[in-house]
Amino acid sequence: MPFVKHRRANLSVQAILQILSEHGIDPAVCLAGTALKTGDLLDVDTVISDEAEIRIIEQALELLPPKAGYGFRSGKTLKPSTYGLLGLAIVTSPKVRDALTTMTRFADPFLLSKIRLREQAGKGLMVVDMHSLPVTIQRYVFERVFATFSTFTAEMMPDFDITTIELHVPFSD
Repeated sequence: MPFVKHRRANLSVQAILQILSEHGIDPAVCLAGTALKTGDLLDVDTVISDEAEIRIIEQALELLPPKAGYGFRSGKTLKPSTYGLLGLAIVTSPKVRDALTTMTRFADPFLLSKIRLREQAGKGLMVVDMHSLPVTIQRYVFERVFATFSTFTAEMMPDFDITTIELHVPFSD
């Protein structure tokens, strides 16, 4: 898997484990096979490999009732401060397009997906590339990226109408 070189803070994993707790599922179950323990996630210095995060998400989604929306819930917990200086650079961008450009240049180590910005028919398109991820977690990752994007956008420009964004997704439900 091409993403295993990246390591990130544990807040994105904490978000999905919180959803498990809300459903009465012991989050420790999802840490099996990752060499992580529940206490590790309370330590701000713990960093998590892409491989471990993917495994945790896969296991969590297997345990949770099947439905869309878990990624949105997780993404809403990820604030600009979660991403440190990158988050600050994104939210202080003068325009959404500038923020997306910053994301596409520097966000790969923080995300499981690749983000690209394209122009098509005079519109800016944010493409979330998840082809290297297991199909079982692609919806979750897309939802998390979009929710995080909307949180950042609201912080940058409180008056921005998020409903003006068109979504083209491969999910039918």
